[in-house]
Parts: sequence; structure tokens; C-alpha cells
Amino acid sequence: MTGDQLSEVLDVVEIRGLTSGGFTARGPWVARSTLADPLRFIAMARGRARLTADGVDDPLDLKPGAIAILNSRSWLELQGGTGDGAPRKIEVPVGHSSFRDAAADLVDADDIVLGGHIDLNPAGEALLLEALPPVGHVRASAAAAPRLCSSLDRILDEVAGNLMGSALYALRALYVLAVSGGR
Repeated sequence: MTGDQLSEVLDVVEIRGLTSGGFTARGPWVARSTLADPLRFIAMARGRARLTADGVDDPLDLKPGAIAILNSRSWLELQGGTGDGAPRKIEVPVGHSSFRDAAADLVDADDIVLGGHIDLNPAGEALLLEALPPVGHVRASAAAAPRLCSSLDRILDEVAGNLMGSALYALRALYVLAVSGGR
């Protein structure tokens, strides 16, 4: 394709892999995680959450279809859910639980969060870390949000179906979301 600048950039940065997972929740919850990987993403598939991280002045409100990309942050906290009582602590670090673990709870969940980290070649990582802000946020109100919501719904349908190959499908679909979220 001629003139496809995003593809040219992605060829230079050489995305080697994407580690992803997620969690489901019902009622008030909070998830905290230390971040060892420089580039992380969080996608809100269902429900709402507030994201805070080191170096971020104001919390980000995440609604279905919103994606946040964290650049060189050392920790993050997500708070979500509704209802009375103290928030339940999500023990699994964001982005490291398996799709299979979350699939059983998809039907009953009020909130569904997907996340992970992006593994790049050293030159690409240095380029993106320099170019990206501390936190990039594709809001649920952005022009791309309906397409993102639709993609997230397809991923959830695939995972909930628990068919052969569904985890690989979900991982590849999240890869596409991570590299094209703001388009």
C-alpha cells in the first residue's frame, strides 16, 4: 500500500508480541498493579472505571470503547463498579489473567476490562516511548469508539463461546486494537 504511514511506522517499530488478558467484576471494585513493561494498554469493554497512574494529574474516565495507553508509568489503579459496600480488590495484575479465566464470568459481569503490554524491538520501543505522551486516551466519545466497541464485543463473544482457537483470535484482535485504536 502506498501512502500508508501507520503501516510504515509499524514496520519500523516491529511489534513482536502482545501479552493480554482481562478481568470481570460485579459491584464496587479496585485493581492496582505495578507496571514493569514500558507500554501498557487498557480497554474498557463493558461498564465504567476511573484510571489513575503516576504522573497523571487527573483520573481518566473509561467507558465502553475507551482505550488508554500508558507510557513508562510505574503503577496504575482502576476503580469501578456500583453498589454499596467496600470495593472488592482485584488481585490479578491488570493484563495478566487469562481469557479463559474471565470467560466464565462474562455473562454476569457489570464491568469487563481488557489489558496488556506491547513488546517491540528496541529501536521501535525507544521511538514510541519518546513520541507518546505519558498516557494516551482514546475516549469512548471519539469518532473511532463505535468501531472499537464493536471490536471489543466480537472479542468477548469469541471468548465467551470458548471455541477452539478463541484465545488466539482474541489475542490477535487485541493486537489490531492496540495498533489502530486512534484511527
